Amino acid sequence: MNKTLIAAALASTLLAPVAAHAQKIGVTMFDYNDTFRSLLRNGVETAAKKAGATVQFEDAKQDVSTQLNQVQTFISQKVDAIIVQAVDTDSTPKITQLAAKAKIPLIYINARPSDFDKLPAGVAVGASDELYGGTVQAQAVCKQLGGKGN
Repeated sequence: MNKTLIAAALASTLLAPVAAHAQKIGVTMFDYNDTFRSLLRNGVETAAKKAGATVQFEDAKQDVSTQLNQVQTFISQKVDAIIVQAVDTDSTPKITQLAAKAKIPLIYINARPSDFDKLPAGVAVGASDELYGGTVQAQAVCKQLGGKGN
């Protein structure tokens, strides 16, 4: 239940500003073989329908080359926005460059792109800081264990 709410909220929050101006959105995802990604996909689709936009989903099947080709196809189709759940964050500089050159808004979801600190205007990120999250979780466990244990 919590994953459903988080995925729906994330999708709605990220998509709302883009969908308000976009008629066609291209979405490429890591793969479809995960409950969270399915929920995220459904949330994006629901938010797009509410905004009157259409969404073209593509499954990158965990392949960087496939995902790059999908982004290039979205650009050639002149979509109004692109959403990427990156297969490998090391490929994100190339994706960012392609979308920026085409002047198409880009949103990265679920994972911070490796070029996070150098993103140009028109690129947004909806992802957590894993280092911070892990630190908070470790502190909570240590507190629960009273500072004892391995």
